[in-house]
Amino acid sequence: MPYADEPPIFTPLADTQIEVGRAARDDAMRRAADHADKQHADWTGQAYRALLDFLDLNGSSPFMTEDVRAFVAFALVDPPDSRAWGAVIKRASRAGLIERIGYGEHKDPIRHRGISAIWRRVCAVRNHARHGI
Repeated sequence: MPYADEPPIFTPLADTQIEVGRAARDDAMRRAADHADKQHADWTGQAYRALLDFLDLNGSSPFMTEDVRAFVAFALVDPPDSRAWGAVIKRASRAGLIERIGYGEHKDPIRHRGISAIWRRVCAVRNHARHGI
């Protein structure tokens, strides 16, 4: 047990630190998506439509972003920065098409078993998301 004048061993992050981290994450995704669109015309639009196609085929089965990337591997050029996929997934989440249901290890060995979100479709895609695309 630490003495009274010693700092605690663990200090929880302040809400402001968490928000700063979220803002930095969102900014990195936005910048990666913008860069992808500059390198490959309408990359984010094409990736979003590919995600909708994946959701149609996948139904409500859980998936990770890497599953979507594998699905489109031969149909869509890779973005210069894979964080661009985060912007595509976030768009679908904000549109109410998918929801995060947990976290799991990456299947791709190059990702060193890192942790990533697991998603699930929550509504029929074609009846909801094609408006404005």
